Amino acid sequence: MSKLIMLVGLPGAGKSTFAKELAIKETAVILSSDALKEELFPGGYDEKIDPIVFNELYTRAFNNITKGISVILDATNVASGTRVAALKRYSNCEKICYYISTPIEVCRKRNSLRDKPVSDTAIMRMHNSLEIPTVSEGFHKVCIV
Repeated sequence: MSKLIMLVGLPGAGKSTFAKELAIKETAVILSSDALKEELFPGGYDEKIDPIVFNELYTRAFNNITKGISVILDATNVASGTRVAALKRYSNCEKICYYISTPIEVCRKRNSLRDKPVSDTAIMRMHNSLEIPTVSEGFHKVCIV
């Protein structure tokens, strides 16, 4: 059975690094919201494009899962309601969450070293609104890393 693996964590938490290691272990495809934003909108980011990006991300995940290919969703996924809505799109797969619980100070430091850093205001907003994932959202398993 294929797996839908959703990562949850702040920018700079280490989600993409973790995803690369996990993809090898799980023989899974990584679908990154950041990479998809670059692919679909190379001119730059605007919050207005998020619905388009995430609809495409979830569609690609669905297409892979229906082919029996496991998928890792590499995005912040900080809101419980968004995760619940996303998980309802998928059946016939194991739904696993990895919450990357890196301290905010470490996330902010790593972010400051990026070529394209996320604004500190956005990181703090996500930190303040972060809802820790639970199995009640529809996951078969939640792992804290």
